Amino acid sequence: MRHFNMAKSFSTLVLTSVLAACGSQVEVETREENSAGALQGKNALPVVDGCVTSDLQFASCVDPGQLKLEAYNLCLQSDKVLTDLQITSSCANGLAEAIQYQCCAAPPPPPNDPWTGLPPLPAEPAPGCVWEFFGDGQTCQDYGQFKEPAYNACALAGLTLTNLYVQDDASCSDWLGTNFIAECCAAPPEPPPAPPPVVCLSGTIGDGQTCMDLGNIKLTAHEACEQAGVVLFDLQIADVGSCSPNEGLLVTYQCTTYDANGCP
Repeated sequence: MRHFNMAKSFSTLVLTSVLAACGSQVEVETREENSAGALQGKNALPVVDGCVTSDLQFASCVDPGQLKLEAYNLCLQSDKVLTDLQITSSCANGLAEAIQYQCCAAPPPPPNDPWTGLPPLPAEPAPGCVWEFFGDGQTCQDYGQFKEPAYNACALAGLTLTNLYVQDDASCSDWLGTNFIAECCAAPPEPPPAPPPVVCLSGTIGDGQTCMDLGNIKLTAHEACEQAGVVLFDLQIADVGSCSPNEGLLVTYQCTTYDANGCP
């Protein structure tokens, strides 16, 4: 069972160099990293447990890519992978004559799905989740075309699409399958709304008859809260009357505090 977590990632090792022409002589000196006899006058690769450091010398100056490819193949022959290298003898025109390289044990295969490294389809849906099934069991189809139908099916049930599983089929190539399983789960509950600020002081400004500029009212309310050792957090026009949009007859205000100990 292949499992997709709504994203796919992969890495590809591209080897663009070719092996040296027939007749090229390669001299390889291999040693354990922690042994004596490090190269004199050269920057040795770092010591890594379980890794082997080797020197690769060509009889003439070649493209560094040829040295890299040869080192890669030599590591592969030892059931290891090429993890590091550096040019130890360079030539003109960007060519090289020798490198020092390091082979290390290949990382162990993923414990679960060998193709994705993600957990396989569980025996049953998790609590609060259900499965929706797609595919006809016969036709190889790309999982990508089922993303939108799976999302819509989950949404129709009032749930959220969390995973899309693709059932392996020997007759299908990678990324294809004949059966698809969408995992729909309940959305996490909305966090409770923040409690309203504690009202430490409230008051009104205006006589209900005289139009006042709202800018001046704000400043008056701010100063009233400040004098009480609190801060202004709410301002409401209680009566507009026949005043202009930027004026009011009566305004109420409220003050709060940011002090954890409460209002002064």
